[in-house]
Amino acid sequence: MDVIELTNNAKKEIKKIKSEYKVHGSTYGLMVKQTHLIFDITKIVEKSLDTDHHAKSIKLENRERKFYYKLRDEISLDDLRVLAKHGITDAHWLIGTYTIDNLPDDYLELSDEALKPIIDECIYHLECGVIVDKIKASTADRMLYLARILNNDLVKDYEKTASYLKQATKIGNDAQIAQANFLLWNLYLTDIGNKTLAKKYLLQAVEYNHPEAVTAYARAHFGNWLVEEDWDKAFKLLQKAHILGDKWGTELLAQCFAWGDGTKENPSKAFKLRLELTESYSPEICCDLGVHYLNGDNGSVNIDEGLRLLKKAMKQGNGKAHWEMVSYLKSQVYLDSLDFDALFDLDDNELKENVDKKFKKYNKIDKQVYNILKKSVDVDDPFYENDYELADCYFYGNGTKQNFDKAREYFLKCIANMNGGGRSGDRHIIQAQFALDALEYDDPVNTREALLNEYYAELDDDHPLKKLSDLLDEEEDN
Repeated sequence: MDVIELTNNAKKEIKKIKSEYKVHGSTYGLMVKQTHLIFDITKIVEKSLDTDHHAKSIKLENRERKFYYKLRDEISLDDLRVLAKHGITDAHWLIGTYTIDNLPDDYLELSDEALKPIIDECIYHLECGVIVDKIKASTADRMLYLARILNNDLVKDYEKTASYLKQATKIGNDAQIAQANFLLWNLYLTDIGNKTLAKKYLLQAVEYNHPEAVTAYARAHFGNWLVEEDWDKAFKLLQKAHILGDKWGTELLAQCFAWGDGTKENPSKAFKLRLELTESYSPEICCDLGVHYLNGDNGSVNIDEGLRLLKKAMKQGNGKAHWEMVSYLKSQVYLDSLDFDALFDLDDNELKENVDKKFKKYNKIDKQVYNILKKSVDVDDPFYENDYELADCYFYGNGTKQNFDKAREYFLKCIANMNGGGRSGDRHIIQAQFALDALEYDDPVNTREALLNEYYAELDDDHPLKKLSDLLDEEEDN
């Protein structure tokens, strides 16, 4: 039977149910019929995949689910309790789901003592009604729902949660089996703390092409904590996760292209993937898109759009966006300084006037940088390089009054927060430590420069920090 014929049959059944509803209103028998109807429509949705009828099938399914909830809400709890006492398991399920869906708005503010009896009664009814006679897929759906309730912060019954999820892996369809295995992975990794079993269920979820499981498995290859580090394999898995439609996978795939992890660095592809996610996906993506526009990774530089996105991410508490904005402002000083040679063709008065203008502009930018960094250290999602930059402002008096006590405070914070931050973090920690040492002398600014110059001069030419220092010096000279 093809999709069109199945859909027509479903529509005939809808008419019968609606006619019965007009005469008798909501009844338990009508709810049972509506349940079977939705199950049939779900099959149509699956069968219509990759056809022109798929979108219409989804719309039909959503509409009939809404009508099911309408029927459920109109039947009295007293009637359902009577049916439940007479062994009607569906009535138990309806009581349980109704209770969950109709918790008071302030239920999170209730004490555990007040909330626990409600949840316990709810779980009792859900467990009594979890089995749907002769419909394994519906039973698996209910088991997945019940497992989430059993694993909430108030109940935390990990044994029962695992039991229902394992049963779902045996009776569900492919999508339900994938979801059950993925939830088992999270349960054993996060709640139970059994990494071996967690990995087993993750691999099973990957086998069933669970999108988020594929991303999680890819992410595990970034290090050695679950599997051997393998960036090439991680990249290939993330490509698969992207095709499966997982947004987290798309985010990490963009990161691989941006950094050249497991593939050739390609900022343009990173930009396109992040554009798919849109600026509203997260403050991090909003910030990254801003940088792409400033760098011209979409083919042309768009300063206005780049700055708009950075400002939006900053308002959302993203520390990296603050750092990127500071980097942009500092770059304007650097680019402007390249024009200094042209000033020497001017007479003395013109030269003084133009130099004064430039230094007023630089002072203004220094103040903007300081104000951005001052706000950046208190955001919800800090970027710890900002601690170092703010410490430098206080140390040299850039954009604010020179304040060695404040400089010491933020250099210490930088060292505490950036430990293990890679080469960039190591470099900042070393420079912060020399700044702290220099603060013990009468002339901290010159002492710090002398200590740093001595340190880098003693490094071997092939030392990573020596190479990094030389590279930065070359950039300043060019």
